[in-house]
This record gives sequence, C-alpha cells and structure tokens, in this order.
Amino acid sequence: MTERRCPNCGEIVPSLSVTCPKCYSSVPRTDDVPDMKSSKSRERKEVAPGGKSVLVATLLAAIPGIFGLQGLGRIYLDYRSEKGWFFLVFGGVLFALIYLCIGWWSDAGSFTKVLLLLLLVILAVLYISSYLAQLADAHFGSVLKMFRF
Repeated sequence: MTERRCPNCGEIVPSLSVTCPKCYSSVPRTDDVPDMKSSKSRERKEVAPGGKSVLVATLLAAIPGIFGLQGLGRIYLDYRSEKGWFFLVFGGVLFALIYLCIGWWSDAGSFTKVLLLLLLVILAVLYISSYLAQLADAHFGSVLKMFRF
C-alpha cells in the first residue's frame, strides 16, 4: 500500500483511517483502500431476497422473452408474483398476434397490407416495450427502481 499523509499537518496516516491521528482533520481515501459500501451493494444485487440469483432471473427474462415467453424471470424469483404471470400472458398474446399478422400478409390485398403493416408496427412497439419492462423488472425488482424512484 502507498503511504498517505495528512493534507493539513503532513503526518503519516494509517491506510484504513478516515481522519488524521494527530490533528483529526479528514483525509481523502485512495483507490487502493476497498470501498465497503460498493462491495455490499454488489452482493445485494447478485442474490435476490428469496435467495435466488438475479443473473438467472435476468437470463430467464432475456432469452425466452424474445420468443413470447416474457415474465419468466419474475416468476423464477417469486411464482406468486402477479406481474410475472401478467407479462407471460401479455407477451404470449402479443407474440401470437404478430405471428398471425405475418401469416396473413401473403394472402392480403394492397389495402389490407397497409392496415396489417400499421397493426404490426403498433404490436411491435407494444411487444418491445413489454419485453424491456419485464427485463428491467426481473433485474432491478421494479421498473421504477431502474430510474431511482
């Protein structure tokens, strides 16, 4: 470790000390001193309150969520969560509607194709929004926590 000196009196300060032992003025911390607050917050993020891994929940939300199985991360963390089941049903319905619209595309006339395209854009925006919301919900525990509310 490097030697630290008090900016006020020049006395050598122990590496874990926050104040100078001679003049009691505060001494700035250096990078080589471990920050206890950041290591505790990292530990909390890795394990959810139920003892389940947040990484597994995030992966369950990300990978199957692309294919219409949204909400699996929240269901993994707490199977009684209404949000997880809502995301699962909502994502499945949207995915099925998008799939049907793409299937109807080849048999449609030009006016119907315009309407299907408009419907596909609306459904895609809803699907992507719900995908991102359920992903944030599985990782952060709440969509609002992502924005520090």
